[in-house]
Amino acid sequence: STLAKLDLSFNSIRDDGANALATVLASNCTLTSLDLSYNSFGGDRERAIASTLVSNSTWMSRVDFDRSFNGLLLRNLLNHR
Repeated sequence: STLAKLDLSFNSIRDDGANALATVLASNCTLTSLDLSYNSFGGDRERAIASTLVSNSTWMSRVDFDRSFNGLLLRNLLNHR
């Protein structure tokens, strides 16, 4: 079976976890929904995840990042894909 939805909300994901997540997302083609709400990473880590999601935008249909990190960069990139 394959993973289609991943809810990582309220997990206190910080910089190291965000780096690992960006790496995993880069090679995942089955995930269609990702919830990163209420986590604590930003800056370079936000850019790494945003870049990964934009480059894999064909398979990701829903990303939730409410009240997580800055969110502005990710929101802007995802709106322009």
